[in-house]
Amino acid sequence: MKSIRLLLLIALFGQFNLNLLKAEEPTTFSPVEDEITDFLPPLHLLMDSAIMNNPYVRFRDLQLLIEQCKMKGIKTEWTRYLGLQGEVRYGTYDSYLSSGGSSISTTTNDELRWNYSTFINIPLEAFINRKNQIRQSKLELDQAKSMADVQREEIKQTVVRQYNELLLKQKLLKIKSKHKETAEINMQMTEKGFSNGTVPVNEYAMISENTARAESEYVTALVEFQTAYQLLEIICGMKFNLPNTIQTK
Repeated sequence: MKSIRLLLLIALFGQFNLNLLKAEEPTTFSPVEDEITDFLPPLHLLMDSAIMNNPYVRFRDLQLLIEQCKMKGIKTEWTRYLGLQGEVRYGTYDSYLSSGGSSISTTTNDELRWNYSTFINIPLEAFINRKNQIRQSKLELDQAKSMADVQREEIKQTVVRQYNELLLKQKLLKIKSKHKETAEINMQMTEKGFSNGTVPVNEYAMISENTARAESEYVTALVEFQTAYQLLEIICGMKFNLPNTIQTK
């Protein structure tokens, strides 16, 4: 079942990449112009990929298999108290025949003789505790199933949070980019005014400081966007179809 799901995920993701490559002409990705959602697989594929690649999910699945094996072992444990014994012998045996009265004749033959027997030896303690052991094993199996489901839900929530975090970081980056562009234009006009003496020194210094702050905020927002993007890749266990060169302003 898991292998079928994996093949389906690979096929869907491969088709997504193929359609994306056909529709995409640019060789660079601009985080302040392009929409990151156009370059990412659908959210449900991201969640499926994260679940399949998460080591904690694999651990929970293995624990579930262990509990299933323990349950089967307990249900078949009673068979070890049953037994079958057999014996086969081949040799020379004497046979005694009586014809009545005191007349007895003896013959010697090579024969193959065999016998078998069955036995059952169930301790009273094992008989009494078997029902309780099965019940305990079933509870442990249900617990393992619940933990596996909880782990999957946590992974889904992590993917959703990181996905939305990436979208938020891009929106903030675009805001900071526009702020930086406005500050740079304002700085250019201020420099011209300062050169011809229409802008005082204190105003020039203030606008210069605002421009530097806008540039710093933009760089910080860009790094935060790239970090959110890389974290989503790590969580999902896949590389997305972004071009190698990320164009920034």
